[in-house]
Amino acid sequence: TSRGFPLAMLPDGPLAGDQRAARLLAAVASVLDRQRYDGGFALWSASGEAEPWLSAYAMEFLLRARNAGTTVPEAALADGLKYLREAADNAGDGPAALAAQAYRLYVLGFAGQGLPGAARVLAENIGQLPTPLAKAQLGAALALAHDTPRAEAAFAAGLAAPARRWWSVDYGTALRDQAAMTVLLKESGLLPDRLARLTASLPGADLSPAALSTQEEAWTVAA
Repeated sequence: TSRGFPLAMLPDGPLAGDQRAARLLAAVASVLDRQRYDGGFALWSASGEAEPWLSAYAMEFLLRARNAGTTVPEAALADGLKYLREAADNAGDGPAALAAQAYRLYVLGFAGQGLPGAARVLAENIGQLPTPLAKAQLGAALALAHDTPRAEAAFAAGLAAPARRWWSVDYGTALRDQAAMTVLLKESGLLPDRLARLTASLPGADLSPAALSTQEEAWTVAA
């Protein structure tokens, strides 16, 4: 997913055309090989256990790849979105569950199938969200639901506390979250002054090119 994600977001340029299309198709095929019978995605093969956070990440990539003109089977997208909706209706407690819920609510909104009520409920307890990115994803979900006051508050909460440690649940770091928040804030159209400051600070003091994770690479390129 990380290999294909920034390709899906590139403007027309050096990788436009056949080369970009071929790479995106290969990435889409690789991700779909890991889609389970229930629409979720497993880490290594379709017979593995569904990964809640990574399933949202895979679906965001597939939706962005389709928007970039890549052929993505409609049945696969429908199954994936159905999985996210059902998971959103049965979201649990705890940091891992809350991080996954924020992400899936954003992806559902991005797909035009948002759950504004669930997003507002989560916003009432935004302090429990474990990462800056989770708060920004909730902000993006609320922005897609045209709930500007709550969306801006959620983004502001993520920007106010950018520090975090690496966490295996979302494979994230402060650098990854900063880059991803830049993308989400730009696409939301909210808080332009905060976006300008965030963009000016990229790529961030934590960037170490020789030791970047795939998440850091994908989102830094996207940003």
